[in-house]
Amino acid sequence: MTKNIFILEDEKINIQIYKEFLKDFNLFIYDNIDDAIEYVRSMDFNKIDLAILDVNLGSGLRISGFNVAFQIIKIHSFIPIIICTSHI
Repeated sequence: MTKNIFILEDEKINIQIYKEFLKDFNLFIYDNIDDAIEYVRSMDFNKIDLAILDVNLGSGLRISGFNVAFQIIKIHSFIPIIICTSHI
């Protein structure tokens, strides 16, 4: 059975890298924060096996990967989370 991975990432190049390295998985990729939060709060999120979250979602945004992680932990505490960044 193929695993489902939720990815929150706003950089197009990083999205392409995820798609290449994780091509054997079902990917649910979000680059829009509001849509991502709505999806996390939905019952459909129960099918997710792993969440990969970008911590730095650009300047001026009102939410970060940590905020989304908090929502996942609060609602779907059984789903493992990887928080990462490509910011140097």
